[in-house]
Amino acid sequence: MPNNNFFERGFDDKTSIKLGLYESYLTEFLGVWVASSFGERAPKEIDIYDFFAGPGVDGEGVPGSPMVAYEVIAKYADRLAASGQRIRLWLSDIEKGRVASLRSLFSNRSEWPSNTSIEIHEMDFRDALNANQARLGKIPALIFADQFGVKYITPDIFQKLVALKATDLIFFISSWTLNRFSDHENIKKYHQGIGDHLKDTKAEHVHRKVKDYYQSLVPNGREYHLAPFSMKKGANVHGIIFGTSHIAGMRKFLNVAWKIDTDRGEADFDIDDDRLIDDSHQLDMLGDDRAPKKVELFQEELRDAILSGRLGSDKAVHEFSIYSGFRPTEHARPVVDQLRKDGLLVVNGGRIRLGDACCKSPRRFIVTEQ
Repeated sequence: MPNNNFFERGFDDKTSIKLGLYESYLTEFLGVWVASSFGERAPKEIDIYDFFAGPGVDGEGVPGSPMVAYEVIAKYADRLAASGQRIRLWLSDIEKGRVASLRSLFSNRSEWPSNTSIEIHEMDFRDALNANQARLGKIPALIFADQFGVKYITPDIFQKLVALKATDLIFFISSWTLNRFSDHENIKKYHQGIGDHLKDTKAEHVHRKVKDYYQSLVPNGREYHLAPFSMKKGANVHGIIFGTSHIAGMRKFLNVAWKIDTDRGEADFDIDDDRLIDDSHQLDMLGDDRAPKKVELFQEELRDAILSGRLGSDKAVHEFSIYSGFRPTEHARPVVDQLRKDGLLVVNGGRIRLGDACCKSPRRFIVTEQ
């Protein structure tokens, strides 16, 4: 097991990005479930799981994931009190000292937001999952699994998590470790076959490929989608993988990711080696108004898919964009608008809608003669 040095020396910028992403998505997640729009269908309980909680703060007192979750929940205190909904925050860690620190941090129950319970356990990850078997999949939940290394979110565990209803997943994976040691017996013990997915992969793209590996583990017939966010530290690339069975969850995660990485929505570095210049004067001098390669390739594929009839409605474009890792209103709309301007596309019903409203009442496309 890793020692406490990770927490004692203070969080680095990569950990800060990871915690910021978690905080932003948790805010979006609770914004959906703690909502008056559900009316009588609003869930009575919501669970948040942090299975590798650590001590709660780093050596300099900077909040870790348990305190991040607590502070987000506190923002919803008034709405929880009004709705009567309850939030249960589960915090567990296998290391006794960290658990003692957590218990000290959360010792004053009078400060907890109304309708919130916080459970703290000294428990192994698998044991913690088993302890919550009666609730998982039955109550809306967000699982945050900030594992050290690669050995906990194994194929069998991942498939169990994928099968859960109304449960979003955010987990960390040390992708460079999988890539560097894919043929090692200790890696094969947990991830048999990972080497086939990572073979001849560029170092910068390894986390994308690890995401593809996990996507391949989703059982046939199960609608479940993943999105990666890569982080680079020195020559090593690792990152977060997000999973959800609902398009609304993916849409919200992408909103968060694209705010962090405004060029590609998936990394804290130039993952495609575009070398984009953030200076309009230099761009003018070069005669270069490049979009990132990732965006260009997506928009080309989208254009072809619409003109071929494969995407026949605004809903289809919306879903294609989201599951390709793009924001429909930002990245797909320019393509659709240009096709209409060129007289190649007519939208049945007039104005095209690429926000979530299009999913409720799709408007059909008519491709004209080319």
